[in-house]
Amino acid sequence: MSGKLGLRITPKMHFLWDEEYIQSLDESLRLTRKPTNTD
Repeated sequence: MSGKLGLRITPKMHFLWDEEYIQSLDESLRLTRKPTNTD
């Protein structure tokens, strides 16, 4: 995705927004894994 492009253009900036991106991704993963993952 555009994540790779950002890493190539500005690795430092990518690292900064990477945290927020990961947080959003984590939420999506949680919602997607919730029904499949039953603890």
